[in-house]
Amino acid sequence: MTALYPHERIDDLQNGTLKIIQNPQAFCFGTDAVLLAHYARIKSNLRVLDLGTGTGILPLLIWGQCPVQEIHAIEIQSAMADMARRSMQLNQLDDHIHVHSGDYRDTGLMKPLGTFDLIMANPPYHKEGTGEPNQNTSAHIARFEVTTSLQELIQAAARACKPGGRFCMVHQPKRLTELFACMQTYHFAVKRMRMVHPNIHKDATLVLLEAVYQGKAGLRVAEPLFLYEPDGTVSSQIQAIYQGGRA
Repeated sequence: MTALYPHERIDDLQNGTLKIIQNPQAFCFGTDAVLLAHYARIKSNLRVLDLGTGTGILPLLIWGQCPVQEIHAIEIQSAMADMARRSMQLNQLDDHIHVHSGDYRDTGLMKPLGTFDLIMANPPYHKEGTGEPNQNTSAHIARFEVTTSLQELIQAAARACKPGGRFCMVHQPKRLTELFACMQTYHFAVKRMRMVHPNIHKDATLVLLEAVYQGKAGLRVAEPLFLYEPDGTVSSQIQAIYQGGRA
């Protein structure tokens, strides 16, 4: 039986089979992870790498869509990595999803893993020293660039990506200029982009991106994604995503 530690709980991922261990006093996954997993276009023949996996939510959501060839997940916080590893054991996926405790900037950790068809990242959105700090250390590291920077993330993705491989991530629109500059520096061509809005009347708060390593220029901007209707109900687009369909 998979061990649970104080304050931890097991949550159902609502896809019929998979569950995840979370600690509400540390950090729980949000809608952005669900949107990113849906955006990534998963196929069975992929080797996938998740940079900064946290609780391991992206690997589980990816596997729930389509069992892939193999997933590796890196997490710098040892307690979070252990939680993610136990979630894989809980779902009997530890032979398919491999959680590594360490720093993805460490080439000694990364190089033996080889290269990947698809790299995923739901990184901290805020630079350290900006915004309201979180008193919870795990949540603060998840939201602020304490242990890494956007440039270091994209550099790590470039080192691990096959030529022609894809890098999918979610971030905030206010950092798009920096994102595009870093992508270009490390030879990623951004090919797809989709803005995510709270509702039709509000500015975008998230952006979903797909880039191709050593790819050719040519960006396609998809229709906006709205989380809620103006009356506050969940949008039909989001309902479709949570039900496993297109949006």
